[in-house]
Amino acid sequence: MRRASPGRGFWISFLINLAFRYQWLILTAAVVLLHFIFKSVPLWLALVPLALWLIHALVITIVLRLISRVPTDVFTRRPNKNPYSKKTENYLPGRDQKDEVTDDQSDFLT
Repeated sequence: MRRASPGRGFWISFLINLAFRYQWLILTAAVVLLHFIFKSVPLWLALVPLALWLIHALVITIVLRLISRVPTDVFTRRPNKNPYSKKTENYLPGRDQKDEVTDDQSDFLT
């Protein structure tokens, strides 16, 4: 199974955000309906909530995409400081110790 990457799925996220903000579409439909009932309401007035709907969903999608690209230290190795647990070299003999995080690096990560 392929892992999710933050750089993919922009358009599907945008469509989902459009679906979450369906109230703007209802407002647009109400203004169009008012245009057909009362001829004094201009049709271009329906473009305002439609444009706000698209811009609002686009801004939220871009902000969430930028937030997902922030670096995280979730997958960094942490040193095993538990004296009662098995060490890596006990169950993986021959593993280089240079892959392990040193104490100097762990202070930087926390």
